[in-house]
Amino acid sequence: MSTGRVGGRLGLISFTAVLFFTVVGGPYGIEPVVQSAGPLLAILLILVTPLIWSVPTALMVAELSAAIPVPGGYYAWVKRALGSFWGFQEAWWSWLVSFVDMGIYPVLFGAYGSAVFRDVTGVDWFVSDAGRWMLATVLIWTVVGANLLGARVAGWLAGVAGVLVVTPFIAMAWMAVEGFSSFDAVVGSWSGGPPSGQGTAGALGAGLFLVMWNYQGWDGVATVNGEVRRPGRTIPVALGIVVVLSMLTYLLPVLAALTVTSDPAAWGEGAFPALAGAIGGEGLRFAVAVGAVIGVAGLFNANMLSNSRIPMALGEDHYLPPLLAKANARTGAPTASLILSGVLFTFIALVDFTSLAVIDVVVYSATLLLEFFALLVLRIREPRIIRPFRVPGGIPGIALVTALPMILLGLAIVNEVADGGAEVLGISAAVLATGPVAWFGLTIAFKRGRPNRPVPVDLEGMVRHGAYDPTMAWTPRMPPSFRVGTTLAERAGARVPVHRRGGIVSQVEA
Repeated sequence: MSTGRVGGRLGLISFTAVLFFTVVGGPYGIEPVVQSAGPLLAILLILVTPLIWSVPTALMVAELSAAIPVPGGYYAWVKRALGSFWGFQEAWWSWLVSFVDMGIYPVLFGAYGSAVFRDVTGVDWFVSDAGRWMLATVLIWTVVGANLLGARVAGWLAGVAGVLVVTPFIAMAWMAVEGFSSFDAVVGSWSGGPPSGQGTAGALGAGLFLVMWNYQGWDGVATVNGEVRRPGRTIPVALGIVVVLSMLTYLLPVLAALTVTSDPAAWGEGAFPALAGAIGGEGLRFAVAVGAVIGVAGLFNANMLSNSRIPMALGEDHYLPPLLAKANARTGAPTASLILSGVLFTFIALVDFTSLAVIDVVVYSATLLLEFFALLVLRIREPRIIRPFRVPGGIPGIALVTALPMILLGLAIVNEVADGGAEVLGISAAVLATGPVAWFGLTIAFKRGRPNRPVPVDLEGMVRHGAYDPTMAWTPRMPPSFRVGTTLAERAGARVPVHRRGGIVSQVEA
């Protein structure tokens, strides 16, 4: 597996910006939660969901990223802990989820961009479906071009975009508070219940998947871990910063806009520009609309940076053509993988998606479950790996952070079934079922018995901390009953050979 050390690398500011856009990218998309759940329940969901959903995931990602900061991120973690089959499922399901997300952003860019262009010029050139697709195509290939220049360029673009997106909403919140004569009046605007005719349980179910979707993506940027400076420190700090920023980014604009209206009809998708205009006039409305265009572009840029590394990692392990594994010698960018991603997303931008949030969250949660399981297995099986950051509480702590998001997912699924969404859950199950089929098919088509690249750990750090014993340069494999695709040697309990090269120690995957 390539080291990712060529070209400019991501520092704390640029990595934080990329992570912010991988997870949040602005408050756009949170409006329908107020429409579905009502003001008070929407505020509670925005506050409570990250504590159960985001924080546990961020803790897991922080430990694994700091301990194994290699290109491929979550694919490498699961592969090292659970073996080739489950590593492939992790990468495949994550790639499928990326098609959903990356199909949404260019379409939104076309919708917002056409409206802004009309406001500036008075001409409706891009209002048609074909015009919006043209704008979406411009976004896709501009972002591909920026990413071909390397992770550092993409990171700094994310930083600039973040400032431009957040600033209008800070102004919006300030103007909203100034416009009220008393604090009691402000709080009173937030106290509305569920929409008429809908009980609390129904409102909770309607809003929960949307909030979970808006708060997911913490592991996405792990695929560029090998391109981060001082990952053991940078990644945990960035995760902590973005957890706080994500809550504020969603909460403050919602609180501000509710001072204008809590009417569900005014809180549909894309409502923030109009709500901002009601608070601060035409200038603020236009600034928020431009921020939407920049925010969607930033989301697409950050996710292109992370998602393009998935086919690169699969190419390195011979599940996809090896051309996809090649990185530019100067920038470190996976050229062929980026171009393939651009082509796929150009066609996906033509698709009309429905029920995306539910499918996205369910499939994403399956990848999270594998990552949490990998965290537990590596803690038990490889305790001597240097971990600059650890999930607190030992094994009970890991069990707790694993249980919290899974309980929340279970609650969301129960509510979805109760509301007649079983068909969408069936589609999610069908999407997950493509993983084993793809593993067998691609293994026959491309792999043909060739071994996976090893997943390295920090041997020099282990020696320095007295955690490495050269007479025991191996770790016992997980029992065969836990995973698919074990070798005969592993089933016999044989020690796994170790490669020593350039200060790393790594087990050879079958």
